[in-house]
Amino acid sequence: MTDHSETDQVAVETPQPLQSPLVDITTINAAESLFRGDGVIDPWASTQAIHLADLYVFSRLPRYPLPVPMEAQGLDQGTPFLLRRLQKLDSDVLTVERCILDPSERHLNPDYLADAFEGFSQWIENNETGYKNLLRVHNQDWIRLGQRERNLSDGYFYNVKNLKSMGAVIPKALALDVALEDLLYTFDVVLRYPLYGEAAGAGNTYLTHPIREQQNLPTMRRENSSPVELPFSFGSILAPYFPALSVEQYANLLHEGRSVLQELKIVDDDTGTFNDGAVTEFMDAVHLTVRLKKPAKALGVFGGILSMLSPLTTWTSVTAAVGGGAISVAANLWSGNVPLGTSQFRWLRWALDWHVTVDEPKEPY
Repeated sequence: MTDHSETDQVAVETPQPLQSPLVDITTINAAESLFRGDGVIDPWASTQAIHLADLYVFSRLPRYPLPVPMEAQGLDQGTPFLLRRLQKLDSDVLTVERCILDPSERHLNPDYLADAFEGFSQWIENNETGYKNLLRVHNQDWIRLGQRERNLSDGYFYNVKNLKSMGAVIPKALALDVALEDLLYTFDVVLRYPLYGEAAGAGNTYLTHPIREQQNLPTMRRENSSPVELPFSFGSILAPYFPALSVEQYANLLHEGRSVLQELKIVDDDTGTFNDGAVTEFMDAVHLTVRLKKPAKALGVFGGILSMLSPLTTWTSVTAAVGGGAISVAANLWSGNVPLGTSQFRWLRWALDWHVTVDEPKEPY
């Protein structure tokens, strides 16, 4: 329930999930693919770009996980251009959360391996077109050479090569007309879901790609939880203009949007509250019309880009809530000595819902 106090602030019931959330590189790759201009686009790119924009501007210290086998520590790790650009613009944002396991810990419990692959296979059958389009993106040089082959010496984090001895794997690759290494690679991507969820932490939100989020791994449980309210969805405001943006422009918009929020102090770091007056001022500032006024210096680049793109339509209400609930996976999914403080991996899912009201087009002033 939202309470209005005498200081004209809106209390957030659960601010913790926005303090230090996690977003995985697969999501960042999806968003980047939308703006590269080469026509090879992740099938979930637009949705992920919206979610990433909201997580980036509203969270305090977002992080990203990087799988690092123990033998690869100290090596230069490959990351997406979008991630590097955002880190250059905001040096304290998107810090790395290294997920390091030695070879003895990178083994899945054989009692669950077959069931996990069967569930993944069924997901592919239900999403074959999207899956193959995703593979096209991940076989582009900027991912294959820049990340897949650079970060993992054999291309996999877990022991998925052992699946070759299972009767169902090779026939599945043949039936899909995909390379066996691609099938194993994407399955390996899915299997990192609980590892990254554990890195996010029980009180934090983890924004992941649908190829992970839509899986039902063995021992996985999904729970409901109270939504975390946002004053509006910044990503949904930008979404109509995605086709006109480059990677650099998208990154700049996220940086400038975050800067404006901080300058207006929409989110109070100490109390975790949203200031109603500041929200109104921000919405006035980012109305996508030819008239851009406040606030002050921070709107320099931000206002310039928006004014170039802007139609004669005014957004009057963009309210949002993050309410995906909790996910947990039992630690016995692994057979190695995974360093856990509890018997469960548990994290909060990022699921953004928003409602948008748009005024009728207006003449420019």
